[in-house]
Amino acid sequence: MAKTTIKTYFTGGTGLDNIIRVDGSAEQCQKYARGITRLDYSGLIVPAGKKAISHAVKLHVGAAYEQYGTKRSKSTTPPDGYTIQDTTSNPDYVYIYPTPAIPARGFAAMQYTAGYANIVKSYDDLPDTVASGDWITLDLPQGYDIPSDGSIYLAQMSAYTPISNPTDNRIPAKIAYKYTADSLYYYDFYSHFWTNYTDQELSSRSYIETVIADCPQTPTVKSPILGETVAPSGGVVRFSWAHNPSPQSNLPQKGYNLQISGDGLTWETITATSTSQYADVPIAKIPSGNFYWRVQTIDTDDAPSDYSDQAYAYYGTAPTAPSIVTSVFTAAKPRLIWTTTFTQSAYKVQILKGATYIVDITAESSDQFYDIPVALENGEQYTVRVSARDEAAHYSAWAEDAITANYIIPTTPTFLLSKKKDSIEIIISHNQTGILRYDIYRFAPGDTDFIRIGSTTTKKYKDWSVMAGNVRYKVIAVSDSGESKAAQQQTVFELTTGWLTPVDDPSHAFEVRYNVQDRYHTDYDVSMMEYAGREKPVAEFGQIAQRSISVSFATNDKDAYKALERVIRQRKTVLYRNARMKMYGVCISPSDQPADYYGMIYNLSFVINEVEYSEVV
Repeated sequence: MAKTTIKTYFTGGTGLDNIIRVDGSAEQCQKYARGITRLDYSGLIVPAGKKAISHAVKLHVGAAYEQYGTKRSKSTTPPDGYTIQDTTSNPDYVYIYPTPAIPARGFAAMQYTAGYANIVKSYDDLPDTVASGDWITLDLPQGYDIPSDGSIYLAQMSAYTPISNPTDNRIPAKIAYKYTADSLYYYDFYSHFWTNYTDQELSSRSYIETVIADCPQTPTVKSPILGETVAPSGGVVRFSWAHNPSPQSNLPQKGYNLQISGDGLTWETITATSTSQYADVPIAKIPSGNFYWRVQTIDTDDAPSDYSDQAYAYYGTAPTAPSIVTSVFTAAKPRLIWTTTFTQSAYKVQILKGATYIVDITAESSDQFYDIPVALENGEQYTVRVSARDEAAHYSAWAEDAITANYIIPTTPTFLLSKKKDSIEIIISHNQTGILRYDIYRFAPGDTDFIRIGSTTTKKYKDWSVMAGNVRYKVIAVSDSGESKAAQQQTVFELTTGWLTPVDDPSHAFEVRYNVQDRYHTDYDVSMMEYAGREKPVAEFGQIAQRSISVSFATNDKDAYKALERVIRQRKTVLYRNARMKMYGVCISPSDQPADYYGMIYNLSFVINEVEYSEVV
């Protein structure tokens, strides 16, 4: 999004409501009495997600309609310096009309809080002349903001009348007018130019101009960080970061403000217009010992980011670099080992393939090893870097080594699928030694991809949770040196009865058969809300949908009855499956009722309420 301008109009003012004061003089204005003009403005609202990047006060100079002399006294003989003029009919006010354009003295000060002490900026670059109808721009310094509503206070600007001005454009300073034969009224003359905030035409009304934009996100500091010891090169230290553009505008970096501090409180700022996401700072600007730095980036819309969090670094003698023990990786996910000559409190590990970072981590640990979590490509060379931090929180220089991945990849396993009444058994054929485990993956109806359902250190695995329908499997052999995938196999699995399987004890699955009746229920979180003015209530649904299954069946097998009782008594999560569906839940409301006189046939029933459960391991 491009930059957007918001106009916030002034609605009034109090105090001495003039912005320019001219005190008269036959030669030039010598007198300057500073006053304060308060300008009230309407509310300023910055849209959500936007940031104000600049504010400017735009003042429209109004007519100097109060150009007059203030009557001082009546006297037969005025003080020295007063010139006697013609008689006037009204001694209270005497008006003068110089040419409207007057030179500005070139001074103003702006403040925006309720006290006169908070002067934000002085302006000494005002135009040489100001006339009624002119506009004056007063920029608020970058980094300041204005309240959402309130007032801005201006110290009055002044003007002068140089001797070079034509006589008819000068404002007289001291003059006396005859009123009676024996009386003179004498006056001091001055003029006010007002700011225009009452004009009905917005085009003529003074206002605050605010420019908003989608600002960059906070930049990411790269180096140096976390107590890293800086190493000057060529008389400079390089500071690097990543510019993070606004997701809306996606504008690149145009410049930056880099700040460096020895205490984290007082900052020295280095400002540059540059697309480079680094700065080479002379050594003289870097405090000795511990220091902090942070950076702010500015995009091509001149929109600034927030400053990054301050990063901690060290300029001094670094601890000795670690010694990397490993030179060849004989496993796909090997352990990197190093040693230090000092007590280690933390470490950083980087692994690169060319210029690409495979690993870049920092850990608070005294361990002098790191288990690489990603599989390295066999036969490829990697750059390994380690830096250790001592007990004084100073990081060593980087130890660096070129490491080759050289390991034996497991051969591809094969497997068979053996279907049982309630499960599928995966039988693996594989003769290679050094295999840590076999991971079993399944793609069943309702899944979007293969999921890992289990692992085995033997060559058999029983899938007790398989659902009826088309199902696919794959097996992965895992060793210290890597992984290999077997080809996929597909089969169709059928269930002719229901099965109730304890999740914690799948070997004691219970077969539900003989006159089985199962009914499904779904209870929704719904509230019937009554509103004034409506004849009927309104249904409002929540997020929860509670599913349940009611199961009943008959059996004359006392052992089966006892087995079911044992499953229910565990009060743990179970899996219920039949030819149509499967559901994880907990058993509630078990009951039995003899169906004959002797009590030899059991009518059994229970309810399963669905619970959250993941098959992924």
